[in-house]
Amino acid sequence: MRLEQLQTRLRNSPKYVRGAACILTAVFCLSTAPTVIRFGLNAELDPIMLLSVRSWLAVGLLWGGVVWRPSIAKIDRHGLIHCAIAGAYNGVSLLLFYTALTFLDVSIATMLISVYPLFVLIFLALRGESLTRPNLLRLVIALTGVYLLVGPGGEVSSIGISLMIVTTMIFALNANWIQWQLHGYPPLTITLYSLTVAALIVGCVYALQLVIQARGLPTIPPLGWGVILYTAIIATVIARLSLFTGIQLMGSGQAALLAPIETLLAIVWAAMFLGERLSRIQGIGAVLIISSALLLPLWEKRTLLLASSPLNRYLQPPKK
Repeated sequence: MRLEQLQTRLRNSPKYVRGAACILTAVFCLSTAPTVIRFGLNAELDPIMLLSVRSWLAVGLLWGGVVWRPSIAKIDRHGLIHCAIAGAYNGVSLLLFYTALTFLDVSIATMLISVYPLFVLIFLALRGESLTRPNLLRLVIALTGVYLLVGPGGEVSSIGISLMIVTTMIFALNANWIQWQLHGYPPLTITLYSLTVAALIVGCVYALQLVIQARGLPTIPPLGWGVILYTAIIATVIARLSLFTGIQLMGSGQAALLAPIETLLAIVWAAMFLGERLSRIQGIGAVLIISSALLLPLWEKRTLLLASSPLNRYLQPPKK
């Protein structure tokens, strides 16, 4: 990387700090979702029902904000089309995720979610973006840590694994699509339209399920409403706004490499609220996950210091 590019990167560093803060906020909110959803599933609540009501409640909150700020809903044709595509990806991935949790434990599901950065980097590579050695090393360290943290022991549903792999692929494609096609659009506008489309897809699937099963709308118990309210406000509205903002500020590739922290936090919540306990090997995995997320600022600081050093001119090859 040339010195001028590094100086530009340094001048724009507050943007990356804000992007990292947004991504970490999304990571925290999303990490709590599997445990909260599991509470609802343990109470034998229908997963698609929980997702459908959650999605429509979140969309209602967002459109309520349009009343106060009509500019949120302003979007051109290009943005509307690609928000709809991103919303379709989001809706399908959520349906698969909720269904997968009926087959898998939270710990196994979060381990498979950690494959998401790998697919993001692969999609970026297919579009010609280079994969740096530091990023590849971070990815290997993170995935190794996730493997040690969760562990391969016990029988795991092949159906659940398949659903989660497809879920992570679609989620990665959704993140890249936002960066490729919706860069520069207001995050709140992207969230508004993409979640509206996602809610339409989820609602149609739930309506079809009711028709096939020939039953009416169920009565939602207080626990179900608690799960719905939490996942709608925290894990949907706040998480998606933070995620979309972070992707626009720092790119989906760097955002994806912070995803292992979500896995770590999800395991912590599962241990605290679902009774899971971490072994010594899992503790080592947790350290690796945190280390992988901390390597980025260390490498970038080291690179900037080398580039700004007076000795840098002597380390560069002669110009032809």
